[in-house]
Amino acid sequence: LMMAVLILTAIVPAAFAAGIPSDALYFRGHYYYAYSDVMTWTNAKAACERVGGHLATITSAAEQAAVLDYLRGYSGCSGYWLGGTDAASEGDWRWITGETWSYENWDEEQPDNYYSLDNISPTGEHDEDYLGLAVNDRNWANNGYWNDFSDNHAGSDTALGYLCEWDYASAWAGEEIEKAEDYG
Repeated sequence: LMMAVLILTAIVPAAFAAGIPSDALYFRGHYYYAYSDVMTWTNAKAACERVGGHLATITSAAEQAAVLDYLRGYSGCSGYWLGGTDAASEGDWRWITGETWSYENWDEEQPDNYYSLDNISPTGEHDEDYLGLAVNDRNWANNGYWNDFSDNHAGSDTALGYLCEWDYASAWAGEEIEKAEDYG
């Protein structure tokens, strides 16, 4: 436990020195920050990379719950872009970080790759290849559930901000912090 506290103490100041906003969510070795700027998934991905992070990847129910609780504190966006895509191969969802895609939280009948003339991907296709998370109930997904979108997120109730994630703890430190949190 003492080792985890020392590791956490060493990680936190370095993370904030690296430009992570001071009110970012910290959860099990990762930081998350919600941006309310509405933009395409492609532009949101680039925006996260410019600040040293990546679009958030949700790989467990515990992470999903922590992120959703955090996002409920923000208003103005109906949901947030996450770092999942099936643009390379339809139906084969992957995290942009290369992490294993093992946890899913799709809304009913999602992903549906809905075809619409308004849905336009960067390649000009009319399909949905990018992951969004609903905050509160929407006409496109229930509270906390996922939906697939086109890059331009067309829709009457779709004002998607984006959620950036920074991975500042090593895998070992993250496991030790997780153990300490379980005791504490």
